[in-house]
Amino acid sequence: MIIGRLQLTVCWHLLLGRSSKAMITVTGGAGAINDVASIPARLQEFSAAFEKGISMLKEGATAIEVVQEVVVMLEDSAYFNAGRGSVFTNAGTHEMDASVMDGTTGNAGAVCNVSNVRNPVRLARAVATSTQHVLLCGSGAESLAPNHGIRIEDNHYFFTNERYEQLKLARIQKRVVLDHGTEMEQHSGSVGIAAPSIFSHLGIDSEGKKQHKFGTVGCVARDKYGNLAAAGSTGGLTNKQPGRIGDTPIIGAGIYANSTTCAGETFIKNCVAHDVYARMNYQGLPLAAAIDEVILNVLPPETGGMIGVDSNGKVHASYNTAGMFTGEVSSLALVEGKGGESEAMGREAGEVR
Repeated sequence: MIIGRLQLTVCWHLLLGRSSKAMITVTGGAGAINDVASIPARLQEFSAAFEKGISMLKEGATAIEVVQEVVVMLEDSAYFNAGRGSVFTNAGTHEMDASVMDGTTGNAGAVCNVSNVRNPVRLARAVATSTQHVLLCGSGAESLAPNHGIRIEDNHYFFTNERYEQLKLARIQKRVVLDHGTEMEQHSGSVGIAAPSIFSHLGIDSEGKKQHKFGTVGCVARDKYGNLAAAGSTGGLTNKQPGRIGDTPIIGAGIYANSTTCAGETFIKNCVAHDVYARMNYQGLPLAAAIDEVILNVLPPETGGMIGVDSNGKVHASYNTAGMFTGEVSSLALVEGKGGESEAMGREAGEVR
């Protein structure tokens, strides 16, 4: 592990064939980790989801299949604010949002304020594929689950001590807590995980420990056929009013995907995901410049981050919080291995500042 101002970049170049430009980038949320002891376990579960996406791309899965299954694995982890690890409302319940979008067809589906659904992203996919709607809410969305084999869990499944402690503190302070925290220093120079030493402004939980918070999970991918897709899932805000809807299920704000670009992790008021696309389409900006302009110059500091991929397989991530869990895989070059088979090359890089 890398301690200090911890920045972790993981990048494997997958060479899937002479004409492929398959890639994937995943986020576990923008925010801060202050429980250093939990970092290895968090990274293990994040990496497992990441590797699942890599494996699916190698096997020829479509982008929409890949982004869904990667997000499912993050939803199944108690470490991320989605599915099982979702935060509590002020009523002590869980209300989750999720969305998916296929950049090739423009087909999209989303759900909001769903409870007891193990994998809201699967429910969002069901909206996209089996209804004439884009966004369904609450019981209307939940009613799709039985017909699509989507598991329903009891309330206990979604209970974690960490999230409950966050709720108790938020209730005492009478505030709604952004899952990526407040008043955090801005570090946008690289993508990675920021270490606890820079989080002195975060709140203290009931046991005197600094809170560690992460927001929406998401995945964007480009398959070897050139299809782009995006998916996101979140439990929202700690101590939120029941019925509150965030950016994640809003197509064009939470996620957006089309034949030019796809992106995730952003906000309703500025329609940020579509704003990035528009800057690329109308201003001719490259992906990185478009994302940085919106995240670093348009949005207020400490509001979150974005991951994206363009039609050429170039990936970029940017955030204006203290850190963000991310991983990326791309096939930016193709080489022939022995016997005419494609080779896979990899590298891992870490940096301490």
